[in-house]
Amino acid sequence: MTTPSDRDPAYEPPPTADPAPYEPPATAEPAPYEAPADAVSSVPEADSPVPPPGWTAPDPGPVAVLPGDQPAAAAQPPATPYPVAPQPGPFAPPPGYQSFPAPPPYGAAYQPYPNPGDSGLAIGALVCSLIGLVTCVLAIPGIAMGHVALAKANRNEAGGRTMALAAVVLGYVTVALWGSFFVTLMVLGFNGYLDR
Repeated sequence: MTTPSDRDPAYEPPPTADPAPYEPPATAEPAPYEAPADAVSSVPEADSPVPPPGWTAPDPGPVAVLPGDQPAAAAQPPATPYPVAPQPGPFAPPPGYQSFPAPPPYGAAYQPYPNPGDSGLAIGALVCSLIGLVTCVLAIPGIAMGHVALAKANRNEAGGRTMALAAVVLGYVTVALWGSFFVTLMVLGFNGYLDR
C-alpha cells in the first residue's frame, strides 16, 4: 500500500468537471387515433333474428315461487315397462364376495388367528440340515427347502417360520463347518503334514 509521501511527485490527477445539467427529452403530442381499414364497420345490425314461420316459444314455467305460494308438484317419472330387481343396502357386500366377521364386542378377550400349523417343507428342511451335520450332502437341500418354507411362511401361506429359519441358519453353519474342514485338510496335505 502506498502513502501520499510515496507517490510520484510528477503525477497530477486530471481535473474534475461539473456534470452537465439534466434536460428532459422533448415530447410531441400524440397523433389522433385512426381505425384500421379492416376494422368492423359501425353499422348497427338487426336487434334479434326472426324465428322461422310456425315456431312457437316453449313455456318457461314458473321462474320463482313467491313467499306464501305453493310450489308446483314435480312431474312423476314414467312407469318402467320392465321389472326392476330390488337394490341391496348401501353397506352390503357385492354378490359373490365373502364378508368379514364382525369385531368382538368391547371388553371381550382377544382371539388370535388360528395357527395354520407347521409346514411339512419347514420340517423337511430342518431334518435335512440336521442330517447335513453328519453327511454334508443334505445340508444344501436343507438350505434350499428352508428358503422356500421361509418365503411361504412370510406370505402367510404356511406355518413353521421359526422352524424354516432354524433350518436355513443350521444349513449355512453346516456348509461353513464342512467347507472349513476340507480347506484345512487341503492346506495340511499341500504342506506335507498328512504324509507318513
